[in-house]
Amino acid sequence: MRTLIKYECKRMFTSREMKLSLLVGVGVSVWFLLQYVWKKDVYQAYQFPESLFQKWIGGDSFPVQSFLYYLLLPLIAALPGGAALYEDMENNFIANVCIRCSKGCYLAAKYIAVFLTGGIAFVFPLILNVLIAAAHFPALIPEPISNIGPSGNFMFFELYFSHPWIYLFFFLLLAFLFAGGCASISLLASFYVHNKAGVLLTPFAVYFGVYCINNIADRMDFSPNYFLIGGVGIENGWILPIYEICFLVVLLLYLWKGWRYE
Repeated sequence: MRTLIKYECKRMFTSREMKLSLLVGVGVSVWFLLQYVWKKDVYQAYQFPESLFQKWIGGDSFPVQSFLYYLLLPLIAALPGGAALYEDMENNFIANVCIRCSKGCYLAAKYIAVFLTGGIAFVFPLILNVLIAAAHFPALIPEPISNIGPSGNFMFFELYFSHPWIYLFFFLLLAFLFAGGCASISLLASFYVHNKAGVLLTPFAVYFGVYCINNIADRMDFSPNYFLIGGVGIENGWILPIYEICFLVVLLLYLWKGWRYE
C-alpha cells in the first residue's frame, strides 16, 4: 500500500493540474502581496508597527484577495488529483491495479493521495505568503487596539493575542484539513458525474452552495470561506465537528461505492 500511495502522490504532484492549481494559488497570493505588503508602510496612524499576523493574506477578510482565495479553496484543492479516480475508471486502469492489490488498498491509497495533494496545494501559497510578508512586517504580538483579528467571544481569542504563531499554525492546519476534505468530495462525485470537469467542479458547487445558504440566512460564521481566515476566526466551535462528520460521511460513501464498483 505504501508503494501505491507513493505512486499516486507522485502522479498527482507532477500533473498539469497541480501546476495549474499552484499557479492560481500563488497568483492570488502575489496579487495580495503587491497591493497590501510591498506597497504599504509598516506604520499606521496609531503609531505602532503593524504585525505580520495581521498583514498576511489570512490575517483579515477585508482584502478581496483573502475572500477570493478562501472561496476558491475547493477548486485549488480538487485540481491536482480530484479527477484521478474518474480517469482510472474511464481507461479501466482501476481493473489493472486491483489485479495486483486489493480494492481496499487501492481506494485507501487514492483517498490519502487526493487528501494530501489537495491540502498541500492550498496551504503552500499560504505558507509562501506568510514567509514573504514576514520579510516586510515584524512578527509582533498583535495589538487589540488595531481592531484587526477575532472578536472577544471567538474561539482561541486569547491565543491570538498571546501566542499568535500557534494561532497561525492552527489555522494553516485547519485549512489543510478542509482542503483535503473538499478534494475528497470529487472522489465520491466520480461515481455519479460522467464528466471530468463536472467531477472537479462538484466540491466547489457544494462549497459555494453552503456559502450561498449561509449568506441568505445571514449566518456567515458557518461558512468555511470566512471562519477559515485566521483574522476572522471561529465564532461557534461546534461547527467544526459538523464539518468533520460531513467529511467522514463522504469518506464512507466513497468506500462503499468503491467496493461495489465493478
